[in-house]
Amino acid sequence: MFRLVAVLLLGLLLFPATSPAAQAIDGRPASVTGGDRLLLLTGDGRRLTLRLAGIEEAPGDGGAARRQLQMLVAGKPVRVEVSSRVRGGGLVGRVLLGGMDVGLRLLTAGLVRHRPGELDPALEAGYRQAEAAARRRRLGIWSTSRR
Repeated sequence: MFRLVAVLLLGLLLFPATSPAAQAIDGRPASVTGGDRLLLLTGDGRRLTLRLAGIEEAPGDGGAARRQLQMLVAGKPVRVEVSSRVRGGGLVGRVLLGGMDVGLRLLTAGLVRHRPGELDPALEAGYRQAEAAARRRRLGIWSTSRR
């Protein structure tokens, strides 16, 4: 009996009850409004505000994160894995471009900071490692010791 309960609990941890399809939205960014934010135009014509999960734009970065995000996603089809909704109908989620995690890409380049608590543990660990590597290499916002 104990083994059965343990297997069931492990299954719940590894395979959450929410299906990825129910939480995914496909669209094209209509505009980039910040280094961690964009306006998504869905296939059915909805315009959704989105903040990229797991990252935050550093104050005073000079717009580098916004420019890079714009360059990466402008006019390209993306998939958003929605992690939560915020007041006013905005979404928080991972943005995937052809399988590439856009937030992780910005972290790796040192253009944004990691924002903990918004991703599942495995992704969270990867985001922490990406930020730590960018800090060690003194990339982007980490090029000065002030941050």
